[in-house]
Amino acid sequence: MVGQIGLGAAGYGIARLLFSRGTERIIGADLDPAAVARFESLGGEASDLGRIMADADIVIATTGVRGLIDPATVRPGQVILALTNPDPEIEPQVATAAGAAFAADGKSINNVLGFPGLFRGALDARAFHRRDAAGGRGSDRRRRRRRRTRPRRPRPRRARGRRGRGSLVGRGLAVRAEEDDPPLATDDRAVPAPDDQPVCAPTVDDRPDGERDRPA
Repeated sequence: MVGQIGLGAAGYGIARLLFSRGTERIIGADLDPAAVARFESLGGEASDLGRIMADADIVIATTGVRGLIDPATVRPGQVILALTNPDPEIEPQVATAAGAAFAADGKSINNVLGFPGLFRGALDARAFHRRDAAGGRGSDRRRRRRRRTRPRRPRPRRARGRRGRGSLVGRGLAVRAEEDDPPLATDDRAVPAPDDQPVCAPTVDDRPDGERDRPA
């Protein structure tokens, strides 16, 4: 059985979606009688906070009241979804320490999983209207769609030029090596010869002018 604490726009929408997905029984609580009446017209059962915590296997809270759920009322094995942002009705770590099998808050469910996926799907489909069935199909296919739309790892681009620059890393290393190497001298006279090697003096042709054109 599912218990819905808070029957405003968020709570009512969650209950309607759960009913459309085949949930047979949902009990709900709210301080507004009009919200409770609307929930009952949907097929829900009016209840209170104490009964929900005592009987419901899955508890969903959308009240906007920080710390509403007492950790002492959490039963072992319950699933607690305290979806109020930014401060939930009970912190997930407190709920799990009290015995909950799983607990999450709005920062992880709404901000990370719910809203980004719904809006991304609507934008990709260029949808102008949304129906409950779309949300159900999205929850069924979330894992498969996540695998299909996972961004591929970009492959390194091959660089044109000398061998040894076949990847982005190779190109970066090659550029860095060229920056570290001293520039080549264009004038041989600017490069001093090492002390251990003799300097070759230029050859002077002292033959007469008429004999310079002949091969030596």
